[in-house]
Amino acid sequence: MRSLSLPPQPLPSLVSIVMPTYNRAHMVGAAIDAVLAQTHVSWELILVNDGSKDNTREVIDGYAARDPRIRCIHKDNEGIPDTVNRGWSEAKGEYVTWTSDDNLYYPSAVERMVWFLQTHDDVAFVYTDSEYIDGEGTSLGVREAGPPEMLEDFCPLAGCLLFQRAVLAEVDPFRKQWRRCHDFDFYHRVYRRFKLARLPEVLYYYRCHAASMSGNQHALVTEHYRCLCSYPENTSRKRLLWVRAWKELAKWEEKHGPCWRAIPYHVRAALLDPRHWLCAWSCFWKTVYIRLVPLPLKALWRRLRGRF
Repeated sequence: MRSLSLPPQPLPSLVSIVMPTYNRAHMVGAAIDAVLAQTHVSWELILVNDGSKDNTREVIDGYAARDPRIRCIHKDNEGIPDTVNRGWSEAKGEYVTWTSDDNLYYPSAVERMVWFLQTHDDVAFVYTDSEYIDGEGTSLGVREAGPPEMLEDFCPLAGCLLFQRAVLAEVDPFRKQWRRCHDFDFYHRVYRRFKLARLPEVLYYYRCHAASMSGNQHALVTEHYRCLCSYPENTSRKRLLWVRAWKELAKWEEKHGPCWRAIPYHVRAALLDPRHWLCAWSCFWKTVYIRLVPLPLKALWRRLRGRF
């Protein structure tokens, strides 16, 4: 009597992970090891070497020689947008993502995100919470991602994400005119076309260190608001965005730098919104008081204030 065989189990969905890397020979191995440790085993890792000058090429080629799921692409230095886009153009998976060469997945990260997309048919893009670590791997605490609606103005996610391949068929990939906010710009445009969701689980180590990509605060903030203003908006909305940008930079300067450096930002905000002139004057007076008033007069002023 012939025995009946069970139908074969479906293969787990292939996930394409793109990892751009540049001069990170000392870090990229740990990021690759985190992919190798994934409980979801059906993945391909596309390592894109963006013209590294150190021995990054030898490190990643060594991993590719040991595991057929890993592929390496070596190219001239063009920056993250072109590098990630090159990897995405080679992706074969049903689901696609990218990760930095200094951040680390939790072992169950890919499995949990695949599960979420497979059990929520209306969601095309999922992202998770992250644990922040410093350059040595010491925990700096957990950051909960924000709701998708925050993508109207800001980026609520930090690195751990997965989306359906169909997203890349309808939304242009990273745009290279945005050197610092290419990721926010892409997520914002996806948000306009697809449903995104937060998976409220900590599944990623996000590293904060001196060599992070963010660059100086002025360049980061001004590019972010230029990006927002590049979307179809009315004039009053764009005006409001730039007031917010100058106020944000003024607040940052007052907290981290000499107070006088905040004055030009307060003035720019006030020229667009006259209600902000009081803040500009207050900052100017504080600067004069701190820099020009002699210490004895400051002490006298504090005593007089104490009497009244």
